[in-house]
Amino acid sequence: MPGYELVSADQMVHDLYASNAQFRADLVKRFGTAERKEVSMIVFENPARRLELVTLSWAYLAQAVDAVFEKPDVIFEFPLFFEHPHWIGRPDAVVLVGCDEPTQRARVLERDGISPDNFERIKRAQLPLDEKVEKADIYLDTSGSLDSVLKAVADLPEKLRSLVLTAVS
Repeated sequence: MPGYELVSADQMVHDLYASNAQFRADLVKRFGTAERKEVSMIVFENPARRLELVTLSWAYLAQAVDAVFEKPDVIFEFPLFFEHPHWIGRPDAVVLVGCDEPTQRARVLERDGISPDNFERIKRAQLPLDEKVEKADIYLDTSGSLDSVLKAVADLPEKLRSLVLTAVS
C-alpha cells in the first residue's frame, strides 16, 4: 500500500540465518546444523525442540520486532504473529491473509518443494486458521479467484482506516 513501509518477519529470520555468526554458532551447538531447512526438519518433529528454536530466535529478534511496532505507517508481514502472544495488542490492526486448507497445501507444496508429511508437521505446529480468523481484525481470504482477491486488497485501505478510526474514537 502506498505510503506504508513493508517489513517482513520472514525476511528478518532469513537475514538472521544468513548474517549473524553467533546465531549460527548457537544453532550448530543446539541442533548440529545452521542450515535452515535441516533445523526446520528437526524442530517440526519435536515440539520441545521447536520451542527451543523459537526461544533462541526471538532472543536475537525481539528488539528489532519491538522497533517495528514503534514505527508509524508500517505493514508488518508476520506469518506466526498469533503464535507469539508477546506482541498481540501492539499493532493498530491485524489483517490475516489466508486460504482454505487444500489451497494452502497445494501452494506450499509447489512453492517450498516439501513433502506432504512435512507440510502436515508444520501445519500441526501452528494455530488452526479458524482460531487466527477469530483473533484478527480483518480476514483476507485468498482461496478464490484472482479478481476476488484483488478486489479485497483494493478494499483493504478503507477497511483499515475505518477500523483504526473506530478504535481511536
